[in-house]
Amino acid sequence: MPRDNLRTVGMDAKHCKRNQSKNTSLEVFFVVAFFPQIRHATRMQSNIQNHNNSSFSPNNDVSKKLVVYSRISRIKGGDSKDISLDNQKALAADYARLNGMSVIGEYTEIQSAKKASNRPEFQKAIAQAKKEKAVLFLYSLSRGFRSTTDALLISQELGDAGADLVSWTEKIETHSPSGKMFFTIVAAMNTYEREILCERTKSALAHKKRNGEKTGGSIPFGYRVNKNGKLIVIKSERATVKKMVAMRTKGKTYKAIAEDLNAKKILSKTGRQWAINVVRRIVIAEQNELLAA
Repeated sequence: MPRDNLRTVGMDAKHCKRNQSKNTSLEVFFVVAFFPQIRHATRMQSNIQNHNNSSFSPNNDVSKKLVVYSRISRIKGGDSKDISLDNQKALAADYARLNGMSVIGEYTEIQSAKKASNRPEFQKAIAQAKKEKAVLFLYSLSRGFRSTTDALLISQELGDAGADLVSWTEKIETHSPSGKMFFTIVAAMNTYEREILCERTKSALAHKKRNGEKTGGSIPFGYRVNKNGKLIVIKSERATVKKMVAMRTKGKTYKAIAEDLNAKKILSKTGRQWAINVVRRIVIAEQNELLAA
């Protein structure tokens, strides 16, 4: 990196440290590592994009065909932060109109974010964009991609087929060099934010577990929940769990364990006979607990 850039980065990093004392070390590294490129790309981006509330500036070199993909995590309720499917499609229509494009396909899904390969409507949208060498429109990168890897691989896949990707929220268009760079950086930061949230959730669940509190889902066999949300041991059920683990340790199959419990009329948590997969889940969970202790 040139000395002038190093000097500039150093000054700006110090400025960030004074005014944003809560930045994590990774965020500071991000500013230091990418500041010259981001500043350069921002100048380029401002020259080719109109950062208003409805569209980017037209580009005559881009396909005039638009494929729209919209997704929400669930049906919109009063406390939902999702922008509605209708609003996402309306923004796409505005983009198409202001850029002289025609919408040739619309695909919608109502489900929580999963890998791109597990969302059939998204796969159909990608396939049509590639086939027609069209532009794939997303309201935001988070509507389409679960990880940076997903985002980069699909962007490359679209590019190889002569198609492009547009993300309205981040003002990203992959047909431009600066757009591609912004796409990579934003996708990485989206993944970083999601992983931080995941880490916080795991930490909160671990704290509840250490305090003997229920962490969600069904009540595990061997426990009940009191009015304060605490797990209380049921001695008879815990004795059954220990017996299941002991039988497994001696080489008994999960099927044999289930048959033994059913023959002795020991019922499961739901009051039914034991199924093999339920026995397997309880035994493995108990073995993991013993290993972690």
